[in-house]
Amino acid sequence: MRATVEQAKPGAVFVIIDLQYAGSKAIMRELANRVQAEWDVPADVIGTNLFAGGAPAWSRCPYEMPAEVQAKIFRGDSGFMPKKWTRYYYLVLQKQ
Repeated sequence: MRATVEQAKPGAVFVIIDLQYAGSKAIMRELANRVQAEWDVPADVIGTNLFAGGAPAWSRCPYEMPAEVQAKIFRGDSGFMPKKWTRYYYLVLQKQ
């Protein structure tokens, strides 16, 4: 991640989002801690839900999906249905 941030233009924004998994939370927290401690990632944390109680954010999937999405991802014949509510963690970084 450090190399990617270093090669980006100043002001570039990186958004990292993953579902509510302990491993995802731990990795994003480690990255955020490195940024905040000014270790080896030249960026600022401009948004996250990892530290304020660590509660994940909620996202609601629309009940009616676009036909293109339903046709290519959730065709219905296999019984797969999207989750109506999804919990996730996010980290937004901006290069200095």
